[in-house]
Amino acid sequence: MELRYLLLSLSLKVAYSGLKDTGAVASESVARIYNMNILAKDIHDDCDNATRFLMLAREPIIPDRDRPYKTSIVFSLEEGPGSLFMALAVFALHQINLTKIESHPLRRHHIQGFDDNGNGSTKFFDYLFYVDFEASMAEEKAPKMP
Repeated sequence: MELRYLLLSLSLKVAYSGLKDTGAVASESVARIYNMNILAKDIHDDCDNATRFLMLAREPIIPDRDRPYKTSIVFSLEEGPGSLFMALAVFALHQINLTKIESHPLRRHHIQGFDDNGNGSTKFFDYLFYVDFEASMAEEKAPKMP
């Protein structure tokens, strides 16, 4: 579905749902056409901002292959030498360009570490890795995630 039609569809759903605690991000023209209140204008914080959407489904939704896609994934790894290298090597082996890599610690998970003198300390080693790459999950070259 084209992005403009998706935005329109979501805006219509909000406009006609009667819900008072629900909003939509849409153009001013959509707000005028469907008599919606504009709560805030120019909500972007960057002129080059691009809107991205997350679609959740019980069954996989495989996109068409008619244009380039950017896919975002989040994963964690078991701690060990080279574990991140091996995870990222899969993309290189499939000739997939990475456009963003971020890591954020999972603060709820910690490991009890000990120094050479046997003194213990709590350290955080578990991370979530956020990776964006130039491919659709429908493409054969895209890594298959378990």
